Amino acid sequence: ELYDPIKEEGRKKFAYVDYRSPVATKYRKILTEFTDFCATNPAPVGQPESPFAIVKGNFDLNEGNKVPGYAIANAFDLADKDIQWYIGEPERSWDLLMDIVYPMPTDIVWPNGNNRFGGTPYGQADIVSFAYDNVTAEHLLKNYKALIFAGWNTCSEKQYKILCDYVKGGGKLVISIPHLSTDLNRNYTNFKLEDLVNGGDFTELCGIKVVDRGPYFYWTGAVKGSSAERWSSARTHGAYRGILGKVEVSNPQAEPLIYNWENDMNVLYRLPSGKGEVWFLNSWYYPGAYNFSYGTGVGPNSLGFVEDILKEMARRSRGTAYLTEKDADDPGDECKFVNWSYFPSTKEVILFNVDFEKAHTVDLHFGGKVKTLALPPNELVREKLWNVDSQKEVGEWSSRFSVCH
Repeated sequence: ELYDPIKEEGRKKFAYVDYRSPVATKYRKILTEFTDFCATNPAPVGQPESPFAIVKGNFDLNEGNKVPGYAIANAFDLADKDIQWYIGEPERSWDLLMDIVYPMPTDIVWPNGNNRFGGTPYGQADIVSFAYDNVTAEHLLKNYKALIFAGWNTCSEKQYKILCDYVKGGGKLVISIPHLSTDLNRNYTNFKLEDLVNGGDFTELCGIKVVDRGPYFYWTGAVKGSSAERWSSARTHGAYRGILGKVEVSNPQAEPLIYNWENDMNVLYRLPSGKGEVWFLNSWYYPGAYNFSYGTGVGPNSLGFVEDILKEMARRSRGTAYLTEKDADDPGDECKFVNWSYFPSTKEVILFNVDFEKAHTVDLHFGGKVKTLALPPNELVREKLWNVDSQKEVGEWSSRFSVCH
C-alpha cells in the first residue's frame, strides 16, 4: 500500500527497468546473434588440449574465497582455536598460480567489473583432483606433460607411489616439502620431519632426502651456469623469511636452479628421474609464502621467484599449438588478454579477446609456422589451423563473432 500513490507515475518508467529496457533489449539481441553464430559454427568434437594440470590436493578445502579472516570451509569454530584454519599460505599458493595460468589484468576487471573472463597465456590447464588418492599414474601420463602442486595437500604412501610412477613414466612434477606432509590438521608451518611421507626420504621419487628443517632464507637468485639464468626475471628476489629444508642429494643428475644468496644453499632443484623429472622447491613453506618481491631488478607487481618457476614449467609443457608475444619466444602481457583453446580433433583454435576496450596482437604457433593475430576488443574467433605439410600460405579467419558491438 505504500507504493499505491506513486504507482501510476512509476509505470511510465517501467520500460527502463524491465525486459523492455534498452539494455535488456540489446542484451537479448546479442545473445540471439551469438546463439545463431554457435548454431552455424558448432564447437569442435572432443575436448580442448590441456597439456598440464594444476593439482587439487587431497583434503584441499579451498573454495576460492580471498577474503582475509575467512575460515576454510566455514570452520570458524576450528579457526578460533587454531589460526591456521583461516585463509593462509596454501590458499595464497592458489592465488599465485591462478594469476599466472588464468590472469585477470586490472585493465579487464575495471571499469567493466569483469570478474568472469581471464586470459590463458599458456593455453588451457586442467585441475586434477587428488582427493582420497582416486587418481592413477596411467591417467596422469596419458593426459598431462606436467603436474603443478600449489595449495594444500595431505600426502599418503599410495599418493607417493602414484607420483613416483608418474615421474618415472615421463611426467614433470613441481612440488614443495609441505605437499609431501601427511598432516591432517592444517599444520602447514610447524609440521615436523616425521610428518613427511617416508619420513622425508624421497629417494625413489627423485633422489633427494629431507633430514631436518634448515635455516631461514631471505634472497634468491639463479644459479650461475644453470638454465634458470635465462628465465629468472631479476638479479635477486626477496626479501622473504622462508625456511629451507636441510637435504641430502643422491641424484647424480641433480641440477640446482635457484639458490639462497646468503649461504649458497639451494632453493630449487631439477631432479631427473626415470623418463621424467621433479622440480623440487626446497621450502618448508607453501609457495604462496613467496608471492611478492622487492629484489634488485624486479619489475612492478612481481609475484616473486616462484612466479618464474611456474611460468617456465608452463612454457616447457605447452601443447601442439601455443601463443607468444608478437615476434617473441614467450607469452607476454598481450597474451594475458586472450583466452584460447586448441582442439586436436579438428585442428582448430578458438580465441577470445577478454578485453572489452582494447585490441590485442599475439603470435599463434603451430607445426613450426607462425601467424600473427590481431584481435579486436571482445572478439571471439575460430581459426582453422593450416596443414603443416602444405606450403600454402596461412588462410584468413574461418569465422568470428564480436561480443562487444
